[in-house]
Amino acid sequence: MKLGLISKYKVERETNLGYTISDESGEYFLHHNECNHQKFKDGQIIDRKMSYEEYLERFERESK
Repeated sequence: MKLGLISKYKVERETNLGYTISDESGEYFLHHNECNHQKFKDGQIIDRKMSYEEYLERFERESK
């Protein structure tokens, strides 16, 4: 994960609300609203910009 930069992520699975995506640092959630009406398939590699807020949310969740 590189904050503020576009990185590559693997689509792990689709959920009711979006997608679980991953990179070498871990798994993240990508909401359907953030997909610009695109559909992804499991295993597909996508480009995504990770925001600082998303990083903080993940850090807080993992430090509990």
